[in-house]
Amino acid sequence: MNELTDYIRIFVDLAYIIQIVCVAILIVTALQPHIKSLSQMPEFIIETLLLMLTSSIINFLFYQASQSFPILKGAGTWCTPLITIICFAAIICPYEKSLKIMTSAVVYSLIMVVTQIGDTYGMLLTIYITNFNSLYVKIAASLFLLIAAVFFDKTRMSAFKVSPYTVRLTLSIAIPSAAAVIVYDICRLHIMPINDFKQNMPVYILMSIILILLFIIDTVTYRMAWQICREQNEILDLQIEKQLNSSTKQLLTIADHNLLELHKIRHDIRNQYAYMQILLNNEQYDDLRNYYFELLGSFAEPLVSTVDCGNRVLDAIFNMENTTAHRVGATLDLKLAVPPKLPFKEVDLCKLLTNLVDNAIEAVSSEKCDDKTIYITMKPQQDYMFIQVKNQTRKSPKFLENGLRTTKNNKDAHGKGHAIIQSVVDKYNGNILYHIKDGMFSVEILMDMYQKKEHS
Repeated sequence: MNELTDYIRIFVDLAYIIQIVCVAILIVTALQPHIKSLSQMPEFIIETLLLMLTSSIINFLFYQASQSFPILKGAGTWCTPLITIICFAAIICPYEKSLKIMTSAVVYSLIMVVTQIGDTYGMLLTIYITNFNSLYVKIAASLFLLIAAVFFDKTRMSAFKVSPYTVRLTLSIAIPSAAAVIVYDICRLHIMPINDFKQNMPVYILMSIILILLFIIDTVTYRMAWQICREQNEILDLQIEKQLNSSTKQLLTIADHNLLELHKIRHDIRNQYAYMQILLNNEQYDDLRNYYFELLGSFAEPLVSTVDCGNRVLDAIFNMENTTAHRVGATLDLKLAVPPKLPFKEVDLCKLLTNLVDNAIEAVSSEKCDDKTIYITMKPQQDYMFIQVKNQTRKSPKFLENGLRTTKNNKDAHGKGHAIIQSVVDKYNGNILYHIKDGMFSVEILMDMYQKKEHS
């Protein structure tokens, strides 16, 4: 009980309270989706209070441990926000893993930098200004965390697909920044003479400048990463739009071709009827009979190759892809057991299937495969839609060891095709598996048909 009283007497002041409030607000703002309505405010407030309580408990435990182990003195300053952020990111934050790690690293670095800015500038001003209370500097520094919270709210990356490059870029700055501040804090508490502050004045002045620069570098780096993700997302949207326009053009071409074929068939049938009428009028029944069976035999093969699985959207997509495959001598082997309506947006089905089949067509054509048949299966499996696209390949299983990568000349543009496929699968809470076995490249996808996730 005495230890708790000492802890409250030493640490709990107005600056400390404002600091943990600002830290909690920053963490919740950065690692939770944007608040769209007032109805979400109670949840935000509860999470903020929970973080404040957690931070206080962790900090008190470190203080208590430091009484027995002096080497832990000051460790709570950098361990408390680290543990708090890790717990919040692991338990509550809904973001994907890479985005959690990247955002958490930047938030932690900013908290460490701002905390040391308050302490360092507070000490400097205490020396230069008589009777100056460093409490005000610490409070002012903590308010920078609220500015950072607004910054994170305006530059959210949760709407974008975060690339490995942006993660590496952000971590390469945030981690060294936080590490430098921790080393400075340890040196300040355990190495530099506490009572001879003026002797270390040059170090504190230098660090005061460095800390401001670190704050600027952290925020600018995160902003750059956000800008890169946004531009990549815009490029992906343009690629999708271009692909949809191309698909629409192909569908119109197919429709025009089929209409022309129907006109030819109609004209031909009228001629057939006229000839049969002549035979009938001349009572040439044997010739009429022979001509009838000869005409019937000519319809053994369909005049126009079409896909008709009972689903209007899939019919249009696979008829288009059938035409594309025919141009390079490939064929589609379709096994479709699907309902007339699927719970997926038509544009998403088009993006997914056209990319899958186009990749397969490109593969059997460019690899000069002996078998240019592309095997496509679609069928429900419990609550999921199972999609499989298989084609012959000359690649070995080692091709997939370092992840799927394109071998086409225009790697940037074609690489977007895989990103489009992944984005659609993620949208419907699905999974995707690529594998090569027995000379066959296979893509297998499961997409949730009864997902609760809202699709925008």
